[in-house]
Amino acid sequence: MAQVERTARRTALLAATFALEKKAEDVLVVEVGEASNVADYLMICSALSDVQVRAVAEGLRRGLRNEGIKLHHSEGMEHANWILADYIDVVVHIMQPAVRAYYNLEGLWADCPQRSFGPAADPMQMLGEEWTADSAVSNESADS
Repeated sequence: MAQVERTARRTALLAATFALEKKAEDVLVVEVGEASNVADYLMICSALSDVQVRAVAEGLRRGLRNEGIKLHHSEGMEHANWILADYIDVVVHIMQPAVRAYYNLEGLWADCPQRSFGPAADPMQMLGEEWTADSAVSNESADS
């Protein structure tokens, strides 16, 4: 079996895929590497309850671990209105909608290339695509 190259974009898109599998909503991947030295990508999504926030976080952790990507650090499991999961080059934010609206992380990074994914989307289709800040697209389904 050929070893799959690990890239930050691949990790971010896998995170989006695993979030969608747990029925996360408003899934967004933001390429922040040019604007920040904290990470190369952010993956932001919403979950409707503390139970779902935890389920999305656990689904991501398991899925990424199965891909050989280890969690470096996480915060927020005890309250589960916002869980942050740090994968070094990708930082994942799983937030309840009110918390997400209040902090507006996507607005803070509005000048960076962003891709949003709807429930029927396949984020991995965006792996080889060129991303620019002025061409942010929504990938609502596998057909679009």
